[in-house]
Amino acid sequence: MSKLTGNVLPGFSVLFIALSLAACGGGGGSSSSDDGTGGGTDGGSGSTPDDGSDPVAVETVVKPGIFTSTITESGEPDQSALALLSSTGEYAVFSTETQAGTFGRLTFQSDDTFSEDVEEEEKGTYVFLDESRIWRSIDGSLKGSAASLEEFTAAFTGDAADSDVDLSITGKRFNALSDQQLTMEEDLNATYSMLAGEITTEVNISLDGSVTGSDTTGCVISGPSGAISIPDPAYNIFEGTLSFTECPPLNGVTSDQRNGDYQIVGYIQSSEERGKELVFAGTNDDVRSVFIGTR
Repeated sequence: MSKLTGNVLPGFSVLFIALSLAACGGGGGSSSSDDGTGGGTDGGSGSTPDDGSDPVAVETVVKPGIFTSTITESGEPDQSALALLSSTGEYAVFSTETQAGTFGRLTFQSDDTFSEDVEEEEKGTYVFLDESRIWRSIDGSLKGSAASLEEFTAAFTGDAADSDVDLSITGKRFNALSDQQLTMEEDLNATYSMLAGEITTEVNISLDGSVTGSDTTGCVISGPSGAISIPDPAYNIFEGTLSFTECPPLNGVTSDQRNGDYQIVGYIQSSEERGKELVFAGTNDDVRSVFIGTR
């Protein structure tokens, strides 16, 4: 999985446009679902206490899945993005125009709001390339609310007083793709290959969720049994942790920045032109990485 310090991964903009067009055609993001599985217009959970009590933790206020999204930094134009949300609350929101992305784990409240898991002292992470083409990583918190089970707005704020990071994020769910059932045997268990520029990356996922792989720069990719899991097979979302070792410096990115454990969220999609594709995004708290590989 290469860390490109310039352009977005080849073909990724085309992928995003395809998802956006499908969603605009009724696939996702409206306040009522096109496939009968949505939550209507009453908000995410519909379980706000009516006795004046404080909100309580609930399983979710937004359905897991793939969301067409935007990321807006204060004073800057909107960036097209994708947001991936697991049923565990693990999330990835990543720009399809730049190398920016925010990652973490959410908890949900009965008043249709969500935030980082404060009790577990979880922090979100925003990673991006600055004006000098240097990777920066900022800890912070993503907080937001659900207009329905399929639509949300959120804000990411950096913890440090001098971080000067204030992001606005929106998401509209792509129902048709999100509600495809996912299995390890039929979908994930395979070898996937991605060509980005002159770098080829291969990732193999075994039936037990273990991972092996490498890229042509020398990176070794691995994960033990259970490294990749499907939290809820009713949704087309998987999550996991991949370890990268032996990565050399590349395009100004150091070995230490490229190596490490990446928390990822991903999904599977199919097309007549490219067949079945594995898509995931994650961070090691230093840089962002996106993989789009075919079988």
